[in-house]
Amino acid sequence: MTEGLSAAIASMPVRKPREERDAQEPSMFALLAAGTYNRGARQPAPASRGKVPAIPDLSRRRFLTISAAATLAGVAAVATSACASHTRGGTEMPSRILRGVTVDSLDDIEETAAVLSSSANRLTVRLIMDSERPLEDCARAVAALKPHADIMIQVIDSTDLPDRSASWIAKRTQDAMDAFGDDVALWEIGNELNGSWAGSSPSQINTKARAAYDVVRAAGGRTAVTFNYWSSHDCYDQPWEATLPYARQAAASVPDVDCVFLSVYETACSPAQHPSAEELASALNSLGDIYPDACLGIGEIGAQGVDDGLASNPSMPEKERLATYYYGLHDNIAAQVGPRYVGGYFWWYFYEDAVDEPEGSSLWPTLDALLNDL
Repeated sequence: MTEGLSAAIASMPVRKPREERDAQEPSMFALLAAGTYNRGARQPAPASRGKVPAIPDLSRRRFLTISAAATLAGVAAVATSACASHTRGGTEMPSRILRGVTVDSLDDIEETAAVLSSSANRLTVRLIMDSERPLEDCARAVAALKPHADIMIQVIDSTDLPDRSASWIAKRTQDAMDAFGDDVALWEIGNELNGSWAGSSPSQINTKARAAYDVVRAAGGRTAVTFNYWSSHDCYDQPWEATLPYARQAAASVPDVDCVFLSVYETACSPAQHPSAEELASALNSLGDIYPDACLGIGEIGAQGVDDGLASNPSMPEKERLATYYYGLHDNIAAQVGPRYVGGYFWWYFYEDAVDEPEGSSLWPTLDALLNDL
C-alpha cells in the first residue's frame, strides 16, 4: 500500500459504531443458548430466477487468503448450544453481524492490518491456508492480525481440494490447530463444496471436508461450510452441483456446523446472475432447514476479472456497483431470514482493491462505509 493511502486512512474520520441500535438486539448466539431463537418470517420464493448459462473457468489460484468481517464493537457473543462445547482457545464466536472483506495476499501484511484496524468495528479475519504455502506463513499472519481482529481459518480452498487427500487435510488441520488454534474463533472446513472444480463427486469432496471437520470438532472448535449460490441449473456443469440437493448430502458428512454461508459471484454465470434479496433469503432459509442450528450468511462476493476466466478486469464503477448492491441487501435479507442471519459478504479482492491500489483508486472508502452501515 502506498504512503499516500496510509495517510488517507489516517486522516479519515472515525465512524461511530451503531451501538445504540445493536445494543438493543440480543446476540444470535445468546438467543440460541437461551432457547428463544426465532428464524423470523419467511417470504415466498419468486416464481422464476431466470435462465443462466454455464459458468466460465473458475480455476483461479488463491494463495493464503485473509477474509475480514467486522463485528459490533463492545458486543461479546456468548457461545451457543451449538457452540457451547466448542471452547478451543480464549476467543469467542463473533457477534450477531459479520462485516466481511477478503485479502488474497500476505504481502504488506502490516499495511493490511492497518487498513482493517482503521474501521470503526473490530474485524473477524478469515485466513485461507493455501496448500502450497508453509503453515508458518499463516501463523505469522495470525500473530500480526490477532491484536486487531478475531480470526477465522479456512482450512483449504476449493481450488486446492482436488490435489490433496483426506489424510493430508486432516494432518494440515491438526497442525494448524496445534500452532494457533487458541487464536481462532471459527474454522471453515469446506469452501464452495458444490463446485466441479473442487472434485469429481460429492462423495469425494465431502470426505475431505469431513477430515477437517473431525479434527476441529475433536479439539472443540467451531465449524463453517460454504456452498455456491446458483440461480439456475444452467449455471453449472454437473447435476450434482445444485446448491440445495448438494447441501442435503453434505449435511450427512458434516452435520451440526455452526455457520453456513453462500458464495455469490454474478459473473460465475454467463450471462451474469443477479440474485435479489428475496432469492438469497429463500436459499438461506432452505439451508437453515438443512442445518437447523447454524448461523446463516453470505460467504463470498466480489468483482471477478481475467484471473477468473473473464475477458477483462472490472472497472472501479463496476466494483462499487457490486459492493454497494450486495452489502446493501443486508437489511432486506435479515428481515426475511431472521436473527440467524449474520451478514458476512467477505469481499474477496480486498487486498488488490483496497490495500494495493494507489491513492485515489482504492475501494476502501466505499467498503468501509458499507461495512459500517450494516
